[in-house]
Amino acid sequence: MRGIIINLNNDGIENRADIIRLLSTLLSTTETVKKRKQILADEFHIPMTKEIEEGMQDMCNYGSAIQSYGELTGQVKLIVSTMRKNDWDVEKTMDFMDVEKKDRPILTASVRKIMQEQNRKNTEKH
Repeated sequence: MRGIIINLNNDGIENRADIIRLLSTLLSTTETVKKRKQILADEFHIPMTKEIEEGMQDMCNYGSAIQSYGELTGQVKLIVSTMRKNDWDVEKTMDFMDVEKKDRPILTASVRKIMQEQNRKNTEKH
């Protein structure tokens, strides 16, 4: 099995390698959809047909999903770390961190899953 890792970030939009610039443009969370369409049409000569626009919207949504996942992962790690350092439960930690009420269910479930996984690993070591 072979794999390839491509680091796509905001710098990728300025990259000279066409494939990286193309993917970075499609998955950008900082450029507007209008700007991304313009780059694809002007620089890559991709006509903006209805099918391509729909596909592009899917790619834009995917880019946003990746960003949201990264933010969620970071929040969960911070919550777990704060819980351990202060010996607090998840609710007290989220109160301390001013986590919005609407975000608490998914964060709580994620934190509990990580804690259970870490407890299971610690049990297996002993």
